[in-house]
Amino acid sequence: MFIISITNNMESENKTTLMGLHKWYVREFEKCGWMVLSKDADKITQYKKSLNKLASYLKLAYDTYEENDRKRDIKVMIYNVKKLSEFVEKSF
Repeated sequence: MFIISITNNMESENKTTLMGLHKWYVREFEKCGWMVLSKDADKITQYKKSLNKLASYLKLAYDTYEENDRKRDIKVMIYNVKKLSEFVEKSF
């Protein structure tokens, strides 16, 4: 199993797999429906941050993987997250 290692400013290391990224990706699309119903500005702000973080991790995964099939799948996910982010910014 291929693991992507990401180090942030706090010197902690996060490890994620393509399977983990895909599950996160699916959850964010499901969560969008709840955000439409939500009146809580804090939850919506956190959702936007989560989308941005997901996009960053997907871009890192795209740069890290070498297999063309996986890169193609990740590229589709990046495009879809970008479109979702645009919708969220316009809607909320």
